[in-house]
Amino acid sequence: MAGKTDPEFEFELPDLRALFADLKAVAPKLATDVRRDLRGTGSDIIAQQRRILSGPRPGSIHKTGSTLRLVVPRNGRKPYLAIRNTYETGDPREGGVDDLRSKIRAGLKTSVTSGKTRSSIQIKTTGPRNDGYNMAKVWQARRFRHPIFGALGWMDQQGQPYFWEPAYDGVEDMQRKVQTILDNAVTTLSKG
Repeated sequence: MAGKTDPEFEFELPDLRALFADLKAVAPKLATDVRRDLRGTGSDIIAQQRRILSGPRPGSIHKTGSTLRLVVPRNGRKPYLAIRNTYETGDPREGGVDDLRSKIRAGLKTSVTSGKTRSSIQIKTTGPRNDGYNMAKVWQARRFRHPIFGALGWMDQQGQPYFWEPAYDGVEDMQRKVQTILDNAVTTLSKG
């Protein structure tokens, strides 16, 4: 599975390459149908992600102050005190420009990999790119900063975590669908 910040989700499968090779040798149309069906297993998760992205836009976010917090490093170093900003988020908003979220919605897809070293099904987004940044990753964050158009300065903006909750909630159902598709393919292959 990819890192928690990357909008990509995958789980490992048995050797799809060998299965597809056997299917192509016996029934090429079945191999095509199985690959198409495997790509369709992520459609419920993608539909939930698109529903989140189609909902109300996140509200504004403002710095309200700062607080002193104890930071415990994960690498085992000594804990220390640090000043961290505190933020307040506004209510969700309707209307406005929805270009970024529509491009992220359009980039969501399920892909099937059946290579020499890895077999997997991934749900990911190509996401729009801006100055080398995948904006789908930026939008996934709870808060991000960006330059203000036409002015010198930066602004905090509330993101909209859309990716991981539907992926985690739907992975068991997706695994059941994948197993059913693979079992049916093996059964059909053994009959032919």
